[in-house]
Amino acid sequence: MESRCRLCGAPCSDAQVHCSRACARVAGEAAQDGVEGRLRRAFQRRKRPPVAPPDPDAEPMFFEVEGFWTGGCAAAVEEILKSVGGATDAHVIGETGRGRAYYDPEKTSEEDLLAILRRYGFRAGTVRDAWARAGGFSRSWEISLAVRLGVSATLSLAVAVLSFMLRSEMLRPGADTPTLRALMFFFTLPVLLYGGLPILANALWSVARRRVTADLLTGAAALGTFALSVEGLLENTALFFDASCAVVVGTLFARLCEYRARRRLARAGERLAGLVSGGAVRLRRGEEIPCSAPELR
Repeated sequence: MESRCRLCGAPCSDAQVHCSRACARVAGEAAQDGVEGRLRRAFQRRKRPPVAPPDPDAEPMFFEVEGFWTGGCAAAVEEILKSVGGATDAHVIGETGRGRAYYDPEKTSEEDLLAILRRYGFRAGTVRDAWARAGGFSRSWEISLAVRLGVSATLSLAVAVLSFMLRSEMLRPGADTPTLRALMFFFTLPVLLYGGLPILANALWSVARRRVTADLLTGAAALGTFALSVEGLLENTALFFDASCAVVVGTLFARLCEYRARRRLARAGERLAGLVSGGAVRLRRGEEIPCSAPELR
């Protein structure tokens, strides 16, 4: 019979209790806090109960969570905040990694709740901190990323053309194919070292902290295909330099789009704060509560 993870219920080998190190870490921390059973039920829950109205005296916290490993992590974060952190209510959207929690300011604080999530292995922060990070990128950083993308895309195009020539029958018999194969290597090298430098740096950071991130997987894919191509270059077999270049260029393009989207989000938040610079009113259970512009973030 197939074994399943004791925490999330995902399939695993007979010799394992948990499907991954992530689940093992969360289960260990939960066992120390005495809430492992609640987390297990949270992972197995398929239908969320209706959200109860918040306590009138509770303070809201809007936060972002990164480091999800399975689809049940959103429910687990909710249980952690309520069972361990003392939040009166919590709701997390797994697809976006954003959530809202209500807490009693006399018993806990935003910093304490976020610290508990970090102790369980999640990377958590408030939404306003994310806006501040998005608005903190300089124009020079955007230009640097665009230059990396432009240089990498140009060299990758040359690699793609050479790869097409080698794989097709366009070359006449006796053509100097070793020279073309060497050119592919020299064109790919700056794409990895210059264009992929931010990706490789983040991948090394993930290895040092024993975390699995998108940059780690992307860097492994780029370096793996590059190493396989170098072996093919030495043994005169198939080359995959164009695949390495495609991984780097695609990631840089996605980063540039993400950066610009975050910049627009930060500017929208600043414009919204400017519209209510004199103060605003927040409705809670029909009661008007004055609040300042930073609290709206």
